[in-house]
Amino acid sequence: MPECAEGEKQNKIDLSSYVQYSTMNALNEVGCLPIMVPIPKHAIDRVYATSDACMLNHFDQIRALAQEWERDFAASDEAKPWTNVRFGLRDKRPETKRNKDKKFYLQFCREYGDWVIKNRATQLASIPELEHLFHQLLDIEKVCENIFLEKLTEMSVLHPGIRKLFYWYNGEQRVPISIRVISYENEGHFSVSPHFDKSAATILLPSDDKPDEECLIVAPADGTPFNHENLKGIIRPKPHNPDSESCSLFITGAMLQEIGVSIPPTPHAVLPHDRLLRHVLVAFCNVPYMDTKHFTTSIVYKKIIPNDFIERFK
Repeated sequence: MPECAEGEKQNKIDLSSYVQYSTMNALNEVGCLPIMVPIPKHAIDRVYATSDACMLNHFDQIRALAQEWERDFAASDEAKPWTNVRFGLRDKRPETKRNKDKKFYLQFCREYGDWVIKNRATQLASIPELEHLFHQLLDIEKVCENIFLEKLTEMSVLHPGIRKLFYWYNGEQRVPISIRVISYENEGHFSVSPHFDKSAATILLPSDDKPDEECLIVAPADGTPFNHENLKGIIRPKPHNPDSESCSLFITGAMLQEIGVSIPPTPHAVLPHDRLLRHVLVAFCNVPYMDTKHFTTSIVYKKIIPNDFIERFK
């Protein structure tokens, strides 16, 4: 593992050296592979601004439309590869028993976006901010698809079972990608408990954290028993061309092992933030036609971890 830079805390890892690593080696050593994606940070920030314009100004209207679209899309042929995955607006804040993170998000995929634009165009156009967000997410989904196809094809040389992730849509072989634009409220503890993703793989695009105050912490995807002491903060490499690219992180999820691929998932969590909302854009590579209702990917409830663990990252 590359040594920490002079003066760098041992609880943070500068990922600059890992850009050149193979996917499997980076996952095994630090839990993630940094990738320069052809989406500049200012374009991702515009997605967060569009999301706020939707959710802060039209929340109830969007929720009502999304409930209708979710029901009708779920009955369509386009939704068949998604089995029990549902798309639209999710609000986890009202829970009285606080076992969920305080967040709300739009869950999106290409089939859902195409279906709404084709079948509910007038309703979508009634909220111009939401229509704009749909097109932003379709553009980002295409970029993420290319990354997933490249990395999964690379990994399938040693793990041919990864081919189970591929399916056909509109005459194109692809993998099922769901996208979430997530807004986390400040709740004074972990924003997200330590967990594995309920996916085969995940791309974590840049959040709106300050570069030197990233809230994400990760542990190696080496299959060893979870120990919160292995979670480290990350420092993303700076892009050479910030006007045209930004740094995302590729991690693995728990569904690979469910389809017989012996690649461990990446343990990760999100530290507290001090803003009204923290935004993050995440792309998940799913398993087509798999029912995942019975899977639990939480590792440990966040309040079990002592507060002094959080303090060391400040």
